[in-house]
Amino acid sequence: MARILFGRHEDASFVGCVGDVSYNGELLDFAKAKINEISLTGCSLAADVIKTTVSPTESSAVLSEAPANLVTEAVTTVAPTEAEPTTTSTTTTTSTTTSTVTSTTTSKPTKKVVKPVVKPPPKKAPVVLRTTARPPKVVKTVKPPKPAKIITRPTVKPKVVTKPPTKAKVITKPPVKPKVITKPTTEVITTTTAAPISLQPPNVTEVPTELVMTMSETTAVPTVETTPPAAANLTAPIPDGACALRLDPLQISDEVDGNRFGLQPNSRLEYEIVPDSFDKSGTFTLQLRPTASNGVILFATNDKHTDHIGLFLLNGRVVLSFDTGAGQTVIRSNRSILTGEWHSVKASRRGSEGSLVVDDESADAIVSAGTDAIDTQPPLYLGGIPNELASYARTILPGVRAEFGGCIRELKLNDKKFDTVAREHGVGECKKRTESGLYFGKEGGYAVLKKEFQVGQSFSAELEVRPRTQSGVLFSVGAVEYLTVQMLNGSVKFTVDSGSGAESLVYNPPAPNVLCDGHWHSIKIMKKKNLMTLTVDGKSNLNIMKKSKKPETMTKDPIYLGGVPESVVNKGLETKEPFVGCVRVMNLGGGKKDKGRMKKQLDVSKLDVFGDVNKQECPLD
Repeated sequence: MARILFGRHEDASFVGCVGDVSYNGELLDFAKAKINEISLTGCSLAADVIKTTVSPTESSAVLSEAPANLVTEAVTTVAPTEAEPTTTSTTTTTSTTTSTVTSTTTSKPTKKVVKPVVKPPPKKAPVVLRTTARPPKVVKTVKPPKPAKIITRPTVKPKVVTKPPTKAKVITKPPVKPKVITKPTTEVITTTTAAPISLQPPNVTEVPTELVMTMSETTAVPTVETTPPAAANLTAPIPDGACALRLDPLQISDEVDGNRFGLQPNSRLEYEIVPDSFDKSGTFTLQLRPTASNGVILFATNDKHTDHIGLFLLNGRVVLSFDTGAGQTVIRSNRSILTGEWHSVKASRRGSEGSLVVDDESADAIVSAGTDAIDTQPPLYLGGIPNELASYARTILPGVRAEFGGCIRELKLNDKKFDTVAREHGVGECKKRTESGLYFGKEGGYAVLKKEFQVGQSFSAELEVRPRTQSGVLFSVGAVEYLTVQMLNGSVKFTVDSGSGAESLVYNPPAPNVLCDGHWHSIKIMKKKNLMTLTVDGKSNLNIMKKSKKPETMTKDPIYLGGVPESVVNKGLETKEPFVGCVRVMNLGGGKKDKGRMKKQLDVSKLDVFGDVNKQECPLD
């Protein structure tokens, strides 16, 4: 049992605070004890021990003003104790009487604490005691969780960083393009449309015409760079009713063998020997690349024109026709082949039955009654027919031209090439891309035929045109009194005004695209006093001018061909669109001096041209 002494003497007194004290298991009541120099409340020393009492509200201020050595002393005082922190820090009440504490473990550390605490000045004692009670608050003021939250917030940013995988998806999209470019079907198309020399039926791959159209649309932009130099441009077929030639000439770079037809009227090849088996059965195979919408591809008949067999192109479709003497059989393909590409054609006949395959697309065969043999005689015509057979061909297939426009190659009969030499009529090489003529491009332009031209009483002009549009100015001269020739929606209109009002002649073809079908067409105009004549492809129209009071048409202005300058406003023009296409074989006559009796062929190379005009050559494709 320990004995505790209370007093002011260092050797026999305790300075500090004492809380609850029990003696023999009973709690001592300090209020009944004799009190000397101690305080029962506030755990404060008497006035002679500490002059200034620190209130609980000022404890924080005292703590802040206390020297640093007090804080260090307080920490070193509490830390070495092995007893629980609560037993050393909760004693607050002091007493002058001595008493024995039941717990021996708490008395021993308190003696160790007394010795270091008594030495400091009196004012420092409460500060030391206060500081021992402050550490919990100091610990509370440290708020590591908040910085921890701030530190953990950047974890949201990795979500932003993880967004690049979405970009990675975009980056992975380009592999889709190589799929379009490297599709094996693009090579299949070129091999089927531009088949090799041995065009065997088993080797023809199944690529319908619509697949060609799809590939031309999907690879229109990327295939410009990836198309092999030896392949033609992949283009969609010309729509029905449109002009056969495009505004922009095709840039075809293949240098293959083949014959080009349509350079002259009735151009053709004639084969004098025809196999005997041809009359009863046979299979023709060939490849063609048309630049015109209609024409004769292959034809054979006899002197009496009773039987025939022929391949034709009409409105861009291949047509097979044959007659064994009992009636005509006609088989038509379904799709246009006006694409600027090579197309394979296979026409077969066995007796009275026939079949037609174009680019591996079969047309329905039609069976005709009668004999199974066709009575034909040489020659066998390829690419066109002579003029004497043109009318007969039109009875077989109305509207067909006597010559084919474009290229033909690899003609075979029963898988064998024709070894016989053919006679040529106006046939050129397929690798030829241009011909002579005056070409007016799509950007517009014009040529000046004469700077001062007088129409007078008589005027005549003749030219051949191959238009790429259905409207455009051909001739124009005069501002007040005038003469004009223009194409309007496929028609040709010839107008003259001699001062009393305009009078016109119009040629209306069967269809708006007849004059722009890819072939050359002739146009002739003549004015002789009050008589007007317009002839297109041999079909003439006449008109007697009733309004005119005088035979002369007074002009002293430039005569323009293909268009007029923007600053010029010529009367009688119903379109301002320039002519687009080729013009050749121009004869210009009339005027006041020669009275229209003489025609003069113009030297195109000496003409003054302006704008998008090429007087050196005309593109064929």
